[in-house]
Amino acid sequence: MAGVALDIVPLEFSAMIARLFSCDYDAIYMRPLATDLDPAGNLDFWLSSGSAHLWNMQQKAPATDWERAIDELMLEQSAALDEQRRHELFDRAQTTLAEHAPALYFAAPRLYYAHSRRLRGVVPSVMRPPVLWNADSLSVAGGR
Repeated sequence: MAGVALDIVPLEFSAMIARLFSCDYDAIYMRPLATDLDPAGNLDFWLSSGSAHLWNMQQKAPATDWERAIDELMLEQSAALDEQRRHELFDRAQTTLAEHAPALYFAAPRLYYAHSRRLRGVVPSVMRPPVLWNADSLSVAGGR
């Protein structure tokens, strides 16, 4: 059996970011928020020169062959017009990232929210905001 021993140390956000940028950590658990569901809208995360690239930070060019491959795949993906081709390229970029595991991902955080029974059209989602993502479909029933 194998295991991992952890000493968990909560930090203020600014202290965590300072450690992240200086690479002064063994592991950091954080939840970066995607700004777009289209991967082309999050190139700052995927490209090795991106400002939100969380491994080998602040580099101007890819530090590894696999990072170079991801850069090429994501640039091609963002320019492709064919939806199927875009999916294929992004699948390959995600596979390459998973093979080298510079960051570990957890499927979805546990989210809790509440709403009135009068609110109609509520469809929970892991997208942010978890209830208002489909605001144009929400309505309020009359009466109490």
